[in-house]
Amino acid sequence: MQIKLIRNEAGIQEWIIMEFTGTFKSDEFMLNGLSPGSVVWRKKEESIVMVTGHTILEGGVKKLEKPLLVLDKCRYIPNNDSPDNQVKVVGVIKRKIVFTSRPRPIVTRTYELLVWLFLKKEN
Repeated sequence: MQIKLIRNEAGIQEWIIMEFTGTFKSDEFMLNGLSPGSVVWRKKEESIVMVTGHTILEGGVKKLEKPLLVLDKCRYIPNNDSPDNQVKVVGVIKRKIVFTSRPRPIVTRTYELLVWLFLKKEN
């Protein structure tokens, strides 16, 4: 899933945590590169809808009490005057998407139509 990240005034990307109740299960052995689903941010209603597999989740955005930093530990580079261990701030997390309701099953074969309808509501 590709999400456009926002840069703050310091040029650091703002990330968002997604919080779920329950677990995700897949028939695939490796999940690398697989999309968990389609996410629609309905700004007018300040709600989030996620369609994953044959289920639909609804949630909202909450502000974190204290922001979290996303850090990247840099390795030592020979012939460089910098210290051996460096930590670079690559992102800050100020908000989280919380899916509090139970997933609802989609019992129709028109999965793509449902996603299209949610996207159309936004525009």
